[in-house]
Amino acid sequence: MVGLSQQMIGIGFIISTWVGYGALKRPDTDTFQWRFPLAFQGLPAVFLFAGLFFFPESPRHLVEKGREEDALKVLTRLRSATDAAAINAEFQEIRATIQAENAITAPGWTIMFKVPTWRKRLFLGTGVQVFTQLTGISMCPQNSGLSPL
Repeated sequence: MVGLSQQMIGIGFIISTWVGYGALKRPDTDTFQWRFPLAFQGLPAVFLFAGLFFFPESPRHLVEKGREEDALKVLTRLRSATDAAAINAEFQEIRATIQAENAITAPGWTIMFKVPTWRKRLFLGTGVQVFTQLTGISMCPQNSGLSPL
């Protein structure tokens, strides 16, 4: 997941560089140079916001909150399968997993630092994010052809 996140950040840098480069080709007196890149970055947010109203809640989240009937309805809708046995088996697996996690896990964020394997994953994921930015090859004015101001 961390690698995919980094890959999407890199693709975003590429897109933003080309949008900035394209906008730079307009005359200096044209406000398109700053208006278009600013508006273009809002497009994904608009799509995400619109999609928010069409996505159901997660069945796992609903089971965690004690809304098991709603979770089963959502799971049935997501799977759109006529095989009720398979849907019920997946629902039971979700319930069993949550019960097992609740039995062995203390609530709160501090548990991530107490369990050695979780701590290692946390530091590796954070390290990839931090050191990617510290390399200096991320989007910056010198690489994009845009002026710093």
